[in-house]
Amino acid sequence: MTYIGNVRFDDWTQATAQSIYGPLATYCRNLQSTNCFNPLINSADDRQTSHELRFSNDNRLLKWVAGLYFMRDNVHLKQVYEPSQTSGTQWQLNDSPGYINESKAAYGQATWHLTDKLGVVTGLRYQENEKSLPAVTTYMGPIGSIVQGQCTGCTITLVSTGHTKFNKTAWKAGINYNPAPDTFLYVSAATGYQAGGFISRAAAPFDLTYDPENLTNYDMGWKTQLFDHRAQINIDAYFMKYRDYQATSSFVQPSGTLATLTVNAGTADIKGIEFESTYLLTGFDELGVDATLLRAKFTSFYLPNGDGYGVVAGRTPTDYTGNELPYAPHATARLTYKHTFTLSAADSLIAQADSSYAAHQFLDYHDYLAASQDSYTRSGASLTWQRRNADWTFNTRLFVRNIENKAVLAGGQGDSAAPNRDFNNFAKNGYYMPPRTVGIQFTGTLN
Repeated sequence: MTYIGNVRFDDWTQATAQSIYGPLATYCRNLQSTNCFNPLINSADDRQTSHELRFSNDNRLLKWVAGLYFMRDNVHLKQVYEPSQTSGTQWQLNDSPGYINESKAAYGQATWHLTDKLGVVTGLRYQENEKSLPAVTTYMGPIGSIVQGQCTGCTITLVSTGHTKFNKTAWKAGINYNPAPDTFLYVSAATGYQAGGFISRAAAPFDLTYDPENLTNYDMGWKTQLFDHRAQINIDAYFMKYRDYQATSSFVQPSGTLATLTVNAGTADIKGIEFESTYLLTGFDELGVDATLLRAKFTSFYLPNGDGYGVVAGRTPTDYTGNELPYAPHATARLTYKHTFTLSAADSLIAQADSSYAAHQFLDYHDYLAASQDSYTRSGASLTWQRRNADWTFNTRLFVRNIENKAVLAGGQGDSAAPNRDFNNFAKNGYYMPPRTVGIQFTGTLN
């Protein structure tokens, strides 16, 4: 029996730079401010607890694991716009004091050894997800009325609530085969889902809830050790059927104002091949080579009310069938080399260098060029002093990341207010991976 518990307290404040707009930004047309600025300040008080109780057993005929899981996340979130997105003469505070996300699950998986070489895998997982928001209060006040998340002289303009509850029974079935002691073959099918949710600020007739995403995955693979266990090679091929894709876009409400909604918009096929390998060149030199080929496209994607990028924003139906999924480069690769210098019986020095490659990828489902990232490489290096004995291990690690110091987009979206609706050349809300980073890290473990 194993128990795993976790408690996390997270308090943070973030000034979101990508929401500060200059005179040339297309958003300026809707603001009265001369300087046309709209900084967004997020702050959150997050309390998360989780508990997992696991039972397992392994004998010659049957290997099984079963368990119970519970997670509760309670977030108090505040958003301050200076000025608001819809007015250049007022400040806006959105106060969400009680967003709650709960997840409960019971699961079990067993491997039945039919022979010494052949095994059958079966598994079930029942999961419930519940999300609730007692109230989101929107305050509007004069410039300077909001200080440290508190509003003086403000007017309540909107109070919103929301609640959803979903459940799903997922399954797994597969066959394992060991033709030789160092070779493992497998084939399996499994299902999974991501919970749905709600939109707290939109008005009827729009559906204020959205359903879970569902996935069925089929995969087969080969794992082997070669050359007297000096090489480990893993190859996996997979095909996924993705249903009820959750897309976030803008719709025109009956009042004429835009609302940001999340809807279940489509289906997708995802297929790929992964190659992972590690080679022990000498007793002190290790080489790693990994690569992935991926194709991920929407087989259907229709928004009956459109979004902000249609012929008439938020009113014209749009069809993105055939587009690629976001963050799905056609190819990735990683090369790693590590050498260990033995200093003494207890001390060693480990030098490592690595480089990763990713092909071109889109950053949202519209597949606009302005919201995409060209192919790139990112390299790193580290030097680790390791001291160990029978009871503990201590590491001191010096590292550098993104040696190339390349600006790589980690996210972004097309600009729905682009001049002449030229979405391929105008994007917004972009943010980047960290620049070249140098640091030192200390870690210790008990053996």
